[in-house]
Amino acid sequence: MKKLLSVIALGVAVLSTNVMAEDDDRVSEWYEAVNGRILVKDMMGSDLYAQLYTTAQGEVRVGFPQYEPECDGFESNFYNGAPLRINNTIVKMSYQCMEEDYSLFYATTSAGAQYIVNEFKRSKTVALEGVTHDMDIMIFSAMNFTKLYNQQRMHNVGI
Repeated sequence: MKKLLSVIALGVAVLSTNVMAEDDDRVSEWYEAVNGRILVKDMMGSDLYAQLYTTAQGEVRVGFPQYEPECDGFESNFYNGAPLRINNTIVKMSYQCMEEDYSLFYATTSAGAQYIVNEFKRSKTVALEGVTHDMDIMIFSAMNFTKLYNQQRMHNVGI
């Protein structure tokens, strides 16, 4: 019986290690998911991600997808969001419903969007925290960002 319990415990430990290793991969660097999205998970343990997306004008930017039960599908309207402090600079934010139960939180201005991209290019990590509301700090790895950002930009080249 002791041997059986030891084998079960070892199996659970190996399974847990594999799940944690997969999770570690998602937080340690930017990656392309099975669905084609390019993203990285928050290093502080939340379920939030930073994600590359392409605007209607073909610009590649960084947004923050979030669960939004009020979203019934894509909406062309966007809404003002609370500003965020991103690597100690306040950035105005907006959000837009992208699909059912899913919205994208992103910089409202082009200058803010470019600032976020530049922070991921020049820093090892990018930190987000609330300015006008309580919010746990989130830290995202910038490893592999520039490579995947440039690849995404190349997909948008051409007439």
